[in-house]
Amino acid sequence: MQAEIQSWIDRLNSLVDGQQASLQLVEFGAAAIAPLKQFLLTGTPRGIFQPRQWAVEALAALGARDVLFEYLARDDHISDPVVQHGEDAVRNTAARLIVSGAE
Repeated sequence: MQAEIQSWIDRLNSLVDGQQASLQLVEFGAAAIAPLKQFLLTGTPRGIFQPRQWAVEALAALGARDVLFEYLARDDHISDPVVQHGEDAVRNTAARLIVSGAE
């Protein structure tokens, strides 16, 4: 199962398959939380922010609010304004999903 989860984690980076990967990862339940956490917390922010946003959405759907709080508590300095804009979108999604309790 871990290999299959990792395969879907790798697909998060695809703008074609990423959203579907997010939905598939939710189907794995709690087993997907640690790999999603690693993807979000150790991944590199980029101008193309959707993969990180999909990870946030999957974590919210799995009820991993603690991971989202941990992500929001980070104070990463990003000097590139395009990358900063993308990461702001991811952070805003995390905050919105925590507040709304949406899955």
